[in-house]
Amino acid sequence: TDRAVGLIEDGFDMNIRAGWLADSSLMSRKLGEEERMLVAGRQYAASKPAPTHPKELEDWDWIRYAQRSDTIEFISPEGEPESVTGRAQLRVDSIEALYNFTAQDLGATVLPIHLAQRGVEDGSFVQLLPNWKLRPLGYFAVWPDASRRESLTLLLVRHLAETTAQHGSTRH
Repeated sequence: TDRAVGLIEDGFDMNIRAGWLADSSLMSRKLGEEERMLVAGRQYAASKPAPTHPKELEDWDWIRYAQRSDTIEFISPEGEPESVTGRAQLRVDSIEALYNFTAQDLGATVLPIHLAQRGVEDGSFVQLLPNWKLRPLGYFAVWPDASRRESLTLLLVRHLAETTAQHGSTRH
């Protein structure tokens, strides 16, 4: 689900979370990372001057993912940090909705690379600022058991981490 789930409150033993974890009393193990890409619908991008710097995107229409901050952090080709907060034209709480509204040329957004590349390959999206980097998306197993005893949850987390390591990182 794209909504935040409370492990204890909702009765789950474990969940997989995408993004970076805030400090918590929960146990966690990083499973991998995935790059992200800044994209816009092809027709929307063609209606604007091609950006060369993140600040040039502040007057663009943005499609925001509700689970993410409005400020996007970039790293320049020289390694310098830069951030931008554009106009949120639309805010959605589903990554698929984010993809679909971008494909309908409603603005710019940041997507996990596997989704962004799908849109670029089929001609729906244009990658913006390809020489600038975005912080990757982390994937974590999270569970409430603070003890180190052997449990089915801990065994599953170990299996997921080992499987991810054997098949290479989830980083694309």
